[in-house]
Amino acid sequence: MTEHFKITPLKDKDGYANWLIDIRAILRTRNYWINTQSDGAEVIAAGIELLKAQPTTTEEAPDKATLERRARREWTANSEKAANIITLTLHASVKAKLLEEDFNNAFKMMTHLKKLYEPSTDTEFFMLMRELFDTKFWHFPGTESYLTHIHTINDKITRTKVELTSEKRALLCLTMTLPSQFDTLVQMWGLQDSPPTFEQASSAILEHQRRADDKNSPVSMSAALIKNVNYTHCKLCPHAKKPHRPEDCWKAHPEKRPDWAKEKNGNNTKTGTAMTTVSNLPQSAGLQSFLF
Repeated sequence: MTEHFKITPLKDKDGYANWLIDIRAILRTRNYWINTQSDGAEVIAAGIELLKAQPTTTEEAPDKATLERRARREWTANSEKAANIITLTLHASVKAKLLEEDFNNAFKMMTHLKKLYEPSTDTEFFMLMRELFDTKFWHFPGTESYLTHIHTINDKITRTKVELTSEKRALLCLTMTLPSQFDTLVQMWGLQDSPPTFEQASSAILEHQRRADDKNSPVSMSAALIKNVNYTHCKLCPHAKKPHRPEDCWKAHPEKRPDWAKEKNGNNTKTGTAMTTVSNLPQSAGLQSFLF
């Protein structure tokens, strides 16, 4: 059904504004949008007055109670139809948050969805302004779609009715000019019920930068490298100048000793020279560094 309507299902706050435009257009074509805007009391009252004014073919005109019941049945039926259409445009995660009575009443459903997903006007304003000025002509298949996008975003901005104070102007400048490394910070502001003050935003930016600088400092990088090196002194070789893993120790695992070291070890054994005296040989410094 959503393919028939050509509408992206409502899933989260980010998609609420576009979803609202689409679902409103769909319901208006079926004369159901009015059922999402009130409980119908005023509309029904006005309808009764119109029915009273209509000429009747019978000698006795219907009384007010009869007219009211008729108008209420019609309103309820249309409200259920509108709720059914809305339901078909909701993601499963959104449906799970609604109450059972919402699915039978378009006004209650729309009111609940608005409470759950409509962003605050200030937050919506900042996000829309950033989206507007991030628009690039080459992102669109043609000139018409490019102009339509700008027109749509501009209309949304106008409907927020946000007054651009000096505080908001400064925050808007931040959201539009910060480099990509601060994108997560800007996205977090967009998820808040109300945007931060400029002072709060500035503090968050400085803290974010401080953490990034600490992470990339030479000391931190050296510490990270040392941490990633998993070498420990072998218990069998506590005085080894070259640290090695216990599983690579030649004493614990003779089969891992290379041939040249085995030959050298054999010569030392024949002459009664212990391995610890290998440092007495001219090439001992280099050899010892390889062994241990």
